Amino acid sequence: MIGSLLRYGVDILPLLFLVLPDPILTTALVNMTGCLFMGIAVVRLQINKEAADRARLFLLTGILGSFTTFSGYTIQSLELFKQSSVLFLLYFFGQVILGVLLLFAGAKVSGQRTRGQKP
Repeated sequence: MIGSLLRYGVDILPLLFLVLPDPILTTALVNMTGCLFMGIAVVRLQINKEAADRARLFLLTGILGSFTTFSGYTIQSLELFKQSSVLFLLYFFGQVILGVLLLFAGAKVSGQRTRGQKP
């Protein structure tokens, strides 16, 4: 529920600035942010193994799983494919590549912060 509410917030935030939200941009933002936080969470959960088992389902599946939107990503990919194969390829592969890079970046940033700490 927390992730879903955060996701809803990303969709309505542009309305606060009197701007119409773009579903493709908000989905990309949510998915990329989710990848970054997933990388951070995975490393942080490895530090404290005891807490990791309890927190993994809550953080990774519960919050980040409901925050990111793979189903929205696939639907929007199909819509872009109908419009332009170039836009489709940029959107589809761009999110995958950038998502993996952000996952690694989140893990690296989190790992640097925790260097020297013992589990």
